[in-house]
Amino acid sequence: MKTIAVSLLFSLLMFSTPSVFSKALSFELFAKHSQFKQLVISPTGEYLAASFLKDDGVPTVAIFDLSSMKLLSSLSFERKEQPGDITWLNDKRIGMVLLLQYGMLDFPVNLGDYFAMNVDGSKKANLWGFRNKGGSSINPTVSGMEILHLLPDDSKHILVAEHIATRKQQAYNKAYKLNVYTGKTRKVASSPIKGGMFLADQDANIRYVSGIDSEENNRLKIYYRERGGDDWTLSKSYDVKEGKFVPIAFAAGGEQVYALGDLENSVLGLLKLDLKSGDYETVYRHDRVDPDDVIFAGNNEVVGLKVSPDYSYNKLVGEHPMGKLLKGIQAAFPNQTTDITSMTKDQSRMIVKASSDKNPGKYYLFDLKKGSMKFVASARPWIDEKAMASVTPFSLVARDGKQMYGYLTLPKGQTKNLPLVVYPHGGPHGVRDRWGFDSDAQLLASRGYAVLQLNFRGSGGYGREFMYAGYGKWGAEMQDDITDATLWAIQQGIADEKRICIYGASYGGYASLMAVTKEPDLYQCAVGYVGVYSLPMMFEKGDIPNKQAGINFLKEAVGEDQDLLLERSPAYNVDKIKAALFLVHGARDPRVPIEQAELLREALDKKGHPYEWMVKDKEAHGFYDVENRAELYERLVGFLDKHIGK
Repeated sequence: MKTIAVSLLFSLLMFSTPSVFSKALSFELFAKHSQFKQLVISPTGEYLAASFLKDDGVPTVAIFDLSSMKLLSSLSFERKEQPGDITWLNDKRIGMVLLLQYGMLDFPVNLGDYFAMNVDGSKKANLWGFRNKGGSSINPTVSGMEILHLLPDDSKHILVAEHIATRKQQAYNKAYKLNVYTGKTRKVASSPIKGGMFLADQDANIRYVSGIDSEENNRLKIYYRERGGDDWTLSKSYDVKEGKFVPIAFAAGGEQVYALGDLENSVLGLLKLDLKSGDYETVYRHDRVDPDDVIFAGNNEVVGLKVSPDYSYNKLVGEHPMGKLLKGIQAAFPNQTTDITSMTKDQSRMIVKASSDKNPGKYYLFDLKKGSMKFVASARPWIDEKAMASVTPFSLVARDGKQMYGYLTLPKGQTKNLPLVVYPHGGPHGVRDRWGFDSDAQLLASRGYAVLQLNFRGSGGYGREFMYAGYGKWGAEMQDDITDATLWAIQQGIADEKRICIYGASYGGYASLMAVTKEPDLYQCAVGYVGVYSLPMMFEKGDIPNKQAGINFLKEAVGEDQDLLLERSPAYNVDKIKAALFLVHGARDPRVPIEQAELLREALDKKGHPYEWMVKDKEAHGFYDVENRAELYERLVGFLDKHIGK
């Protein structure tokens, strides 16, 4: 019997032959986007919906007959558009939100548009959003749609919530019954508070709303109502400074709600709230990291959490039967991270994704009745796992005693006296590095470089206090953490102190240039990729200061002291730089506009400091085009070889 993967590749008729393995470490292979982004099985198990990129870069969603893997239909989007999560709205119809992404490093933006089609490609429709109303551009008042309940006994409707986002003020959100064929709606609930977020119980009754009351000093308020009732009752009220409380699902019985919260502890935990009393208990909380994700069974039942203190694993809560299944799946893929991406209505067949530091992701069809696990497809089949490097967690104590964690990628078979690339992540707040496959780190390791990734203070994932410890500390304590990690690698004998380079994108680009400004004798070179080089300019240009919320964030996270902003900006301190430089930017970057790089370039020219320069006219916040990404990788490696290579 042929494997499903072979049939799938022939059905798509869009991928090149496997001759790529003859040049397994080429720049292009690291530059190529993942082939598959989602594989979702239908409720009956008859069909498979797939989200992928064609060879020409066009985002596409297709539906296959699972037994034969015959292509039944497809729907393509513009290059900068991408389908969000695919949902089976009933046994023969899928839906997906439309996202917009300007560059590789941008967070996709939800435009509010929601598309649907039948398995045979018929009845394509825009169920929600501006295009649904006959428009041809983005609605200035974005109305997003969230699915609250799929109403499995009603094939024509789902329960949804509308979230209205405006620049001036929040609105009273509403919940509707939505016809999945026509887009027609019937209102079923209104929020008692502006910006309220709804939650439906397992019987599709909307009985919970939470929101932040801007008219009462930004208090988080929680409302509930009885089954079949219309009146909302205030259950609990918190000061937002006390922490977060994010509802995720009703517990069995319908009188309690699961939520992720950090009200009494800096680290986010799984809580269970009693609606009537307002009291809550902690179901699970890791001692140092926030959960990455929540694991659900059918009907939105909470089964566990995905946690990544060092390596990633599933932490089960309660006694749900699916817990044993998850343990069995994990045992089948030792030393890998496993996820159930979707399952049939009877939970007998499911799509399982396994990934690791060397494996970008492989999908399998697990049949519980047959006890079989069949390979379906690989996210990046051109990556040879055997040629990839291992990623190892490490920890250190910063100069002020704060505990730090990170990841080290070493070239295969090498451990000591290596050229080192320090690789700070972007963000920086709310973002963290995790154990898993990283194209940049693997590329550099394949060329003989050790790669160090540190979750410096200000990073997300380690609790509220750790993240806020970086606020106002750009170029200061946050930068010192990176310096301390670099010195740690030298002291451990991993890195050759005369062959150190730092490379990062976005905030990582800022940290890279600040590193050679603040520690001019520690690094031999630096690469700034779509980086921030003037903190004052962040308040003037780019999409962050376009909204008051963005300005408020900058004031809190970056600071307002103009002298400090100048002192902590590489563009105004080039006289301190000794290292070789390589600057990379996209001319259409809306997040960190090209003016940031041009200001630094002007200062370097004035000083007479040499640098390499790479700008792509059609790229934005991170290169998206595969040819441009491959060229960047080639120039990056050439730059490193020149300055810290053997």
